Amino acid sequence: MIKFRAVFILLLLLFANNIFSQTATFSFRHYSTDNGLPSSQIYQVLQDQEGFLWFATDHGLSRYNGYEFTNFSTSEGLTDNTIFKLQLDTKKRLWMQSFSGQLFYTDGLKIKPYKFNQTIKSIVKSKIPLSFFVDSNEVVYFSCTSAGVYKIDINGNVTNVFNARQPVDINKVYYYEIEKGKFVASNNTNALLDNPYKLYFKNNLENFDSILLPPNIKGQIVVKRTNGNRILLSIAENLYIFQHGEFIKVASLQAAITSIMEDHFGNFWISTSKGVTCLSPNFNVMEVFLNNEFVSSILEDNEGGIWISTVNNGLFYLNNLEIRTYIFNPDSLKEPLCLATDNIGVYAGFWSGKLVYFSSTVADPKIVYSSEDYIYHLYFDSKKRILVSKRNAGYLEQSKFNGFKANKNTGLKGEYLLRKNGDLINATIAGLYRITDNSITAFAHFNQRVNTIFEDKNSQLYLGTNNGIFVLNETTNQLKIWNESLEGLRVDKIAAVDNLLCAATRGKGFMIQTKDSINFIDESKGLCNNIIHRIAVFKNTVYCASYNGISRIEFQSFDPLKYSITNIGLSEGLIDKEINDIVMLRDTVWVASKKTITFFPFNSSFINKTPPVIHFTEFRVNQERVDLLPNYSFSHNTNNVSISFEAISFKSYSKIIYKVYLISDLDTFISTSSNRQFEFLALKPGNYTFQVSAMNNSGVWSVNPIKLTFSIATPFWKTYWFIFLIASFLLIIGWLFIKNRINRIREAEKMQTDFNKQLVELEIKALRAQMNPHFIFNVINSIQDYILKNDARAAQRYLSKFAKLVRSILDNSVHGEVFLEDELKAAELYVELEQQRFEDKFDFEIIINEDVDIGSLLVPSMILQPFLENAIKHGISNLQLKGKITLKVFQNDTFVKVLISDNGIGRAAAAVINKLNASDHISYGSLITTKRVEAYNKVHNTKIDLRVIDLYNNDSSASGTLVTLEIPLKYKSNIL
Repeated sequence: MIKFRAVFILLLLLFANNIFSQTATFSFRHYSTDNGLPSSQIYQVLQDQEGFLWFATDHGLSRYNGYEFTNFSTSEGLTDNTIFKLQLDTKKRLWMQSFSGQLFYTDGLKIKPYKFNQTIKSIVKSKIPLSFFVDSNEVVYFSCTSAGVYKIDINGNVTNVFNARQPVDINKVYYYEIEKGKFVASNNTNALLDNPYKLYFKNNLENFDSILLPPNIKGQIVVKRTNGNRILLSIAENLYIFQHGEFIKVASLQAAITSIMEDHFGNFWISTSKGVTCLSPNFNVMEVFLNNEFVSSILEDNEGGIWISTVNNGLFYLNNLEIRTYIFNPDSLKEPLCLATDNIGVYAGFWSGKLVYFSSTVADPKIVYSSEDYIYHLYFDSKKRILVSKRNAGYLEQSKFNGFKANKNTGLKGEYLLRKNGDLINATIAGLYRITDNSITAFAHFNQRVNTIFEDKNSQLYLGTNNGIFVLNETTNQLKIWNESLEGLRVDKIAAVDNLLCAATRGKGFMIQTKDSINFIDESKGLCNNIIHRIAVFKNTVYCASYNGISRIEFQSFDPLKYSITNIGLSEGLIDKEINDIVMLRDTVWVASKKTITFFPFNSSFINKTPPVIHFTEFRVNQERVDLLPNYSFSHNTNNVSISFEAISFKSYSKIIYKVYLISDLDTFISTSSNRQFEFLALKPGNYTFQVSAMNNSGVWSVNPIKLTFSIATPFWKTYWFIFLIASFLLIIGWLFIKNRINRIREAEKMQTDFNKQLVELEIKALRAQMNPHFIFNVINSIQDYILKNDARAAQRYLSKFAKLVRSILDNSVHGEVFLEDELKAAELYVELEQQRFEDKFDFEIIINEDVDIGSLLVPSMILQPFLENAIKHGISNLQLKGKITLKVFQNDTFVKVLISDNGIGRAAAAVINKLNASDHISYGSLITTKRVEAYNKVHNTKIDLRVIDLYNNDSSASGTLVTLEIPLKYKSNIL
């Protein structure tokens, strides 16, 4: 963004003192090549329908949007960079005519040549092009010196509308009004001196044909149709109006007229080779300004601002016709510090020590006093003397300065106050002084600097200091803080609004007291600055001076406190925003800034009521620029969006606020800022509407927001059909998985049922194996044998053990698992019965390791007896020597281990014997036990390891069998 200079010192005619312009002038803003113009030589200014300003220069075409200039030359399509004339067609294209007579038109940010430029060049040749017009059918009218007016249709056919053949005794000038207010003009080759002119004028309203003009005219002829359908014509410096069939002279200006512009008030702005003259609708001279500037054209923009182009000094912009400014030479006068009025004019005291008189009715300011000391404050006393606060203070009487008499050299730096009792006092560094006639005496001394003094209706004195506001007790000469909320705050001015105390503070803005409450109006409430050093009160309106312009506070009520604020700065027409002082002169506000003295009517509105014209300038997606269209659709990975826009409001001085909305399906982004570009990264899929409104410097919003809609596609893996497809697929997979799982569970349950059934059957078989008929028969035979031998005790003991064994087997068979202790007891009873039956043919030993808790360990029931039966029946019974069976029990961290060993004949020899005695009963106990172990492992998801090992001597002869059982540890309390 280009920062424009707020002030440009005009090339003005200075008086002998070389200090001031001739009179107060408008507050212009100046633009030159320093601001971005391609050249200071400008021939025409024009505004298009979108609000852009276009400038025809000798270095190409330039466009201005209120922020920066965009320049067009050969790189944008021009072949001739000297542009004279501009025109807009019905298609909103800008047409331009170059020095060679060729025509070009804009196409976006490109410039295209007119397709029949060669035809134009062949007609113009060495002549000078004068004017052109393009109608709604793209028929081109153009003219040049001594060639007349030509028309080229859309097929390139040329027609000579006016012939410029030269009569011997007359100079011809042609004007052709093609459409209302659209003129094309031409003249003959060489003007003949001392010969009259004949103006040929054709239009469809008055239908007049020719007018004879006097000879020796110097300067061009300009024709203008007014808003009231009157025809104005200027010849050199003279202005005529056509009425009643003839041209009547209405004004004679200071130089040759170059253009005529009618503003929305009906005033006429006449540009000349030596400045601008503003005429009223009745052709009375209202203003003359920009003297000695060669002005080429004038335009009133859609906000009412005036643009003035010059041939050698760039552009001048005037956005407020009510502000007048005295511009002085800073080498002679440096910074006006204070103002005072005698109700006739205004006096300004300068840093350079000069005292100058100004008046809106007097052409020239007047220096009434000069000194070496800068002037702090001014005051008019009852004798009409001007009292001056400075290092050597005094008063000006009858144009003569007189110093105040004092006991010592006393300087005054504060403001004067005339008290209700008639005393005139002044606030200064050390306290207060009383001014009596022509002398100064001390009134009160303090230890702090007094910046301002105020007396209320009760004659109470209030002192504004660098540490707040104090109340003076004149009896004790003591100061008391007025309000603690201002303590430590510098106060530069105290006044009253509707008898309410108010003050200018440096840090908290404007202060006003209402109903014993202190109210601060600062930047957060619309004030232009928090540092206020001067205030001027007129009725219920307060003007606040700051280094950022002026704030006008208009109070509607004080209970409750209601007010409106209007800020006046560069955007409102001030040349300088650093304000030192403000005074009221009748209905006029006078302002002293660092560089100017400015005044304007008290009732000036300063409100820019024209809404900004807003439009998009650029749309980028993934860093690539795309054409601006109403709607867009992008893929899911084209989701980085950058949108640029701008609003045109020249009076806002680029201080435009934008309100941006990005509305999506799920959320809305809102931002208010001065940024003209917004970037959105990684936008989610969905529909979006980007909307922008603009607010000008007066708080007026654009009429309608501009909108741009676009959509970002959802990736296929997030689309509904894809999600439905995946969900269906997952449902099918899940259904198949669940179905398979159910089948597996059913199979597992069926297998579990089969295992349980098999286990029950095996339990029954094991019970039967332990209680097989052969064993019972042998027991009964043994008992019978004891009875026959009359060994009743042995029979009784044997029968008793058998009964215990039967009881133990029946008890253990009820449970799937029993304590290891109970299993060992049953096994011991069985072996003892067999030992007695075999008449102690073998020994039996149980060895239990100390760390084995047989009373808590659980083992499958009836798991040991079958292996002991096998050891006795197949290993020991066929042994010639005395046998031995050993049962050992020990454990580790994971299982209990049971070892059953015998020194019998071994499994191989037992198998041979069993084969020879096939008719004998075969025991299936060990086989059933093996299957029980397998079923137990499956049902309980555990691992009982069963191994049967053949034992051999060193000579490889059988020495017995070893059975090992590793049962996983499982505990249960044996306490009832």
